[in-house]
Amino acid sequence: MTRLLRCLPTGGVFGVMVGVGGAAAVSQLVALAVSPLLTRLYPVEAFGQFGAFFAFANIAAALCLLGLNDAVIAAPSDDDADALAGAGLRLTLILLLPVILFSWLAIRLGRFGLGGIPEWGAILVGLEYACLAMLAHLQIGLLRATRYSPVARAYLAMGAGRTAGQLGGGLAGVGFAGLIGGEIAGRLVSITVMGWDRRHALARALAIDRSRVVSVVWRYAKFPFFRTPSTVASALAVGAPPLMMLALHGAQEAGYFNLMMTILMGPVALIQRAVGDVFLGHFARRFRSNRHDAMRFFLIFLGGLALLGAASALVLWLLAESAFAPVFGSEWARSGEMARLAAPWIALLIVGAPLSGVLNVTHRPEAKAVFDIVYLALLALAYQGGQAFRLGALDLVAVLSLVSALAYAVLVPLCIGSILRPGAGGGQPG
Repeated sequence: MTRLLRCLPTGGVFGVMVGVGGAAAVSQLVALAVSPLLTRLYPVEAFGQFGAFFAFANIAAALCLLGLNDAVIAAPSDDDADALAGAGLRLTLILLLPVILFSWLAIRLGRFGLGGIPEWGAILVGLEYACLAMLAHLQIGLLRATRYSPVARAYLAMGAGRTAGQLGGGLAGVGFAGLIGGEIAGRLVSITVMGWDRRHALARALAIDRSRVVSVVWRYAKFPFFRTPSTVASALAVGAPPLMMLALHGAQEAGYFNLMMTILMGPVALIQRAVGDVFLGHFARRFRSNRHDAMRFFLIFLGGLALLGAASALVLWLLAESAFAPVFGSEWARSGEMARLAAPWIALLIVGAPLSGVLNVTHRPEAKAVFDIVYLALLALAYQGGQAFRLGALDLVAVLSLVSALAYAVLVPLCIGSILRPGAGGGQPG
């Protein structure tokens, strides 16, 4: 590991990772620390409902972003980046009411796993969608500007807001709405922190003439065209497993599954924020100036993530099954069994997820679209197999883990290929 750190092109990159990672770690540790309290304040079914709600809101946000946030990081010109950001912010507000109305209809008809949520929950879906979309635009702007301090502060604020809201909701006995309300509260605080730092950039973006915005968006039409299906497919792929578990095995098994995913995805999110966010901003700058330097930078991070993924899988395989019941309560032992089976999934996710943004920087969003669509197709096959062969919940987790691990393994050669052969506008030869 010492040799790996010495190979980093600049000490500043590692320093930023430590700073952002430290903030994200504190946020995640707070969330993990209160999880044993939350599992005693909320019923198992509440976690199942929360998983369905979050999956649906995440899919709505992916659909409505239209890939404009990804175009911002790839734009060679700051003027273009501002115009794209302005378009994305306007679109988020325009689509808020349609999202609320569609969510209400889905709840009323009992579609997409939302049948157990009250109709007023459509407003919460709309709020969560708007928060997710705003955060995507704010964060990508900060990463482009390589401004990581407000990102770190936002992670701390999100963790504190979420924890306070969910604990308060649990103590008040409001059911799954407490989990959702806490999530939204955390994201609103995070938006405030990042938005304050980006206030001047946002003002510039929103002041750009409408005709100029339309012209820029048209020139970057490749991103809405390819990134929208890709991002939606990716959101579906992330949201499909909890929805599949809910559909095939009911709210209780979905609750066990969602707690397991919440606990395991915390460290993955930490790696994404501490490593992936910092990596992407610096990789984009290197790629625009020297492609060979960018490839070296990529390979260094790939090696470190591979070691971390392997170590994480080993820990899960050996300890997860015995750890969940003592920490979260004896009724949550089932989640530990699921976590052990998810070890291959988490290992490859740790490697692939932080590096996937390379495909946007290199102007190869079509490659990410192919990956996401193939992954979603594999999940659909897993669902059909689970239904046809009447797989138990644990067997379904094992199948999902295998399918997901195989899918994320494919991301690495796709990223390497995109660096070697970028799309039009994708950087200068080194």
